[in-house]
Amino acid sequence: MKILWLAIKDIKLTFFDWKAVLILVITPLLLVLILGYALAGVFEDKQIIEKFTVAVVLNHPNNESENLIKQVEQHANQYIHLKEMNQEEAKTEVKSGEIPVMVTVSGDLQKADSIVIQHNIKAELQGKITEQVFNQIIQSSRLLGQAYKATGNTNAVPYQKEDHMETEDISETLFIENSSANDGKIVSSFQYYAAGISVMFILLTGMSGLSSIIEEKKLGTYSRIRMTYTSLPSFIIGKWLSTTATCLLQFFILILGTSLIFNISWGNHLGVLFLLMLAYVFAIGGIVIFLTIFIQTETMANIIRGVGVQIMVLLGGSMIPIHTFPEMLQYAAYITPNYWAQNGLLNLMGGRGFSSITVELLVLFCIGLLTFSIGFIRLSKGEEGNLG
Repeated sequence: MKILWLAIKDIKLTFFDWKAVLILVITPLLLVLILGYALAGVFEDKQIIEKFTVAVVLNHPNNESENLIKQVEQHANQYIHLKEMNQEEAKTEVKSGEIPVMVTVSGDLQKADSIVIQHNIKAELQGKITEQVFNQIIQSSRLLGQAYKATGNTNAVPYQKEDHMETEDISETLFIENSSANDGKIVSSFQYYAAGISVMFILLTGMSGLSSIIEEKKLGTYSRIRMTYTSLPSFIIGKWLSTTATCLLQFFILILGTSLIFNISWGNHLGVLFLLMLAYVFAIGGIVIFLTIFIQTETMANIIRGVGVQIMVLLGGSMIPIHTFPEMLQYAAYITPNYWAQNGLLNLMGGRGFSSITVELLVLFCIGLLTFSIGFIRLSKGEEGNLG
């Protein structure tokens, strides 16, 4: 009962400050409106994939290289138009920007350097798409070649048209480069920033729990609570529950507001949506309890809440689409809980279900369980110097 009393006390204190509540609700809605309109061009359907021309240079052409070109024409003609040229013409066209990409095919295709792809400085996306198409077809055909050898059929040509290859695989690979939801349904700019801004403000609200704990220590509230025979574990769990409940309430208000004001769809699985948010706020609550071990002053708590949260927001792609980041920063995003929460939200917004967010749920619950357990154990063993 004391755990619930502590949680309810904190929730009341938060929502009785109606000015702060208005800021927590109105500010994210305004940011969704501004960013949704300002960066809508990044998410326009017409910018997803436009068919483009690729100059093909065949050095020492043979049946293998010619059949490779036929395979590309057959399976990727929705995205790529191949045009055979000589080396000098192709370089001139790519340098001038008339043709975005050139592919040089030479020698034995089983060698790593048999395919060389070059692109205009402004055509990085087209270069990646071309590389994916050629690599996928070559890889699939090599597997077929190995299968032929295993069955004793050494006369078969690995790149024949009759070889079975799923065209959908290529389409899916290309689409992932451009879809924030990693699925066939495009996520609009308003949906993207509704998800990004929501996880950002929930993170900010959650981290306010850290400031609350430090403030209670400073004002002596914690010492008075302990005089009521409230145990330290009860105090920790109560703080964690209040943080979790406050974040979930804020998320519910944001869903309602964005749906009614901007007509934003959050997907067709509201139960799965709230399960994802529960995992997210569980992770945030665990991080707050964990940080309590190390944070001693209100100044440090404010720095963590300000600078630390902003770093996580930027790394996690809440303000800028993560596919525009350098590859190294894209990997760095994996350490932020908001990345996993936002990625799950975008999957659900794109029309996908529970199976699409199992990894996100697992990661978030693991983050929460690990950080909460460490913080709870360390504080419960008598390390109250961090609190009182």
